[in-house]
Amino acid sequence: MEDRIIKLEVEMEAFRKEVGRMHSSAIALTTEVREIQKTLNQIKYFAMGMVALFVINEMGLVTVLKGVL
Repeated sequence: MEDRIIKLEVEMEAFRKEVGRMHSSAIALTTEVREIQKTLNQIKYFAMGMVALFVINEMGLVTVLKGVL
């Protein structure tokens, strides 16, 4: 009976350590995903700015603004 209890204690400790490692991995993955999301947002806003600049340039507003300023 005592051997079974010791075996259960050992298994529970191993399980606790594994859960701890998984928790650490989840935190690291969450941080990485947030960094990737920030980078994708930067790319998105850069692309939107380039599209806006292209449209303004195609409409001739750049030359109008240069003439006014």
